[in-house]
Amino acid sequence: MNITQSTEPGNIVGNKVVLRPIKEEDLQIFMTWVNHPEIFHYLNKTMPITFEEELAWYYRSKQNPKDRIDFTILDKETENPIGTLGVHHMDNINGVAYTGTIISTEYQCCGYATEAKMLLLNYVFSHYNVRVIYSYIKGYNEKSIAYATKCGYKEITRFPKHYFRESDGKYHDRVIMVVEKDEWIRDYWTEYTKRYNL
Repeated sequence: MNITQSTEPGNIVGNKVVLRPIKEEDLQIFMTWVNHPEIFHYLNKTMPITFEEELAWYYRSKQNPKDRIDFTILDKETENPIGTLGVHHMDNINGVAYTGTIISTEYQCCGYATEAKMLLLNYVFSHYNVRVIYSYIKGYNEKSIAYATKCGYKEITRFPKHYFRESDGKYHDRVIMVVEKDEWIRDYWTEYTKRYNL
């Protein structure tokens, strides 16, 4: 299956998912994901997100489009939104950026998020002066650590006892993971495209 792309973000099409730029109409379902109890405690939030806050974030992100790229993840078969991901704080001078993903609980561990992240990384590395992408993950979020590792990220350090988790009354590490362009293309993307016929 071909991947269709444009330098000004349009739709990116894979086998299982389509990445398309976020629309205002997506925000309501974003809130259900962000505020879901199985997702919320992995985010850097202390209170549930309101629609007004989500709308304000959406318009702030539009004010500096060169700094970030945000996509809604669609199930290719149904065309329904199933998650969101993006790259933010893009520094095209130093070639550094940061990434994050939220996927609906019913679509987790099914390959959708992996394909979405691989498509995103390929898009960013192909169209922007980005050579390194970081991801910050809470140490107890074992699924996200495994997901990032599968997509080619490597753990480079931890900030010990960085987060307090109210549910267990303990402090947990902040895990810093990174993916480097040249190594990723050589060791992950080339193999991934062959395996899944992208």
